[in-house]
Amino acid sequence: MKNKILSISYICACAVLGCIGGIWMYRLLDAYFNTKTNAFKAPGGSITAISVYIGVGAALLIALGIIASVKTNAEKKMPRVLLLTIAALFFVSGISSLVMIFGASLKQMTTVYKMFTIGDVIFTFVSALYFIFKAFELKGAEYLSLSLPVWSVLLISSSYFNTDYTYTNYPRTVLSLAVAAMILFSLETVREHLGKRAPWLVGLSSALSVFLGLTYAISRAVFIISKGIAPKVADSLEFAVIAFAIYAIASNLYKICDAPAEQPKEENEEEKTD
Repeated sequence: MKNKILSISYICACAVLGCIGGIWMYRLLDAYFNTKTNAFKAPGGSITAISVYIGVGAALLIALGIIASVKTNAEKKMPRVLLLTIAALFFVSGISSLVMIFGASLKQMTTVYKMFTIGDVIFTFVSALYFIFKAFELKGAEYLSLSLPVWSVLLISSSYFNTDYTYTNYPRTVLSLAVAAMILFSLETVREHLGKRAPWLVGLSSALSVFLGLTYAISRAVFIISKGIAPKVADSLEFAVIAFAIYAIASNLYKICDAPAEQPKEENEEEKTD
């Protein structure tokens, strides 16, 4: 019962803090992002304040996630419909990115950025296949799980060759931190298939993936919609970040909720004899 309460508190804390961070960052984008130059220059005080919030929020979620993950049922599987939903979100991200890449965006992309982006799109589809294989428990899922860390690395690599954003763009810094956490969680997914899962590391990486991922994705999505800005390839690829955040928190939640109850120690009925 304690594990269930802890897990519910964990998922609520991740969702609430992530949404607050997303709304806060959206307000900063709305006030200090120049849509003509794609430059983001907010006052130092505002950046310091949200940085402290992200730091404290991350520390809280890390502690809660690690505690909640200590006793988990590694054999518990996520519902098939949830895994297929995550796969569908990855497919949508990949298809929409392909449409933009081979549309007007292709001519505007540098060669290096184009290579990393196309590679990221390919592994977006491979990652979607992984979730399908995992949902139906097909052979080869353990090999496809390697696509998640590769997808994460290509996502952050392509962002640094994206000339649409300045290197001092604070939201991209948050994305970098989120992807770093996703890479760590992805590697733990691979380790889980090998039977070497580290619960505390899962709690740490999943908490950061959800919190930072939602903080970035929500702010960016609301900003694009509210300003009527046409989404670009990078925005479509980052849509998969939300899907990954759902996977990270759901994966941990189901394992915690159904953690096996502790068995009482058997009392030794034999009396000690001198």
